Amino acid sequence: MKFREFVGEKKSREINKIVQTHIGPTEERFLKEVLRENIDGSTIKYEELGFNLSKKNLKRVFDYIRSWFIRYDIPFKPINPHLTLYLLNNVFYPKETIKRLGDTNVGIVYNPKGTITVIPDEISEYIAIDYIPNPFHITIIEDIFNDMKINIVHRYCFVKLFEIERGLLSNRFYEDMMYSIPPIPNIKLGNVYFLRRKNAVL
Repeated sequence: MKFREFVGEKKSREINKIVQTHIGPTEERFLKEVLRENIDGSTIKYEELGFNLSKKNLKRVFDYIRSWFIRYDIPFKPINPHLTLYLLNNVFYPKETIKRLGDTNVGIVYNPKGTITVIPDEISEYIAIDYIPNPFHITIIEDIFNDMKINIVHRYCFVKLFEIERGLLSNRFYEDMMYSIPPIPNIKLGNVYFLRRKNAVL
């Protein structure tokens, strides 16, 4: 039996929907996921979701990493701490989404993974400390996304602390720095936020 006979002609057309674009006939899913465009040719808007954090709680770790940059004369830019959790699209009602998500963080704690991650972009590297996703909180959040038809492009769980020039430091430098890093603290979440991302790195 052919696939379209099994699922029915109407369902088959839904799954393999072809749309007309400026590059010609294209499968709609391919257009959204790979070319990152809407049917009308406009660029898909990406939103980064996270929660603000207390600077005081992260001060020891922040000051320790900063001391290494100062000691070795490495130019750096500090970043206001926030827990980054998702890269999203189809966020059609951001204010309503923030309102619903803002009620999810009461009493929620995220535990540290005990590692740092270096996140590169075109010209910079971001020094981030890694956290373990809170399964209870994640379930609540993703139920809201599902209810509001919000698409999860990527899942994260880190806190960016610094921005430096890309390629400036070696892996050995980071390994040496991590050797005596103070205990990375648990974090409690502040207000939810959305940050527009011009480009999504998939």
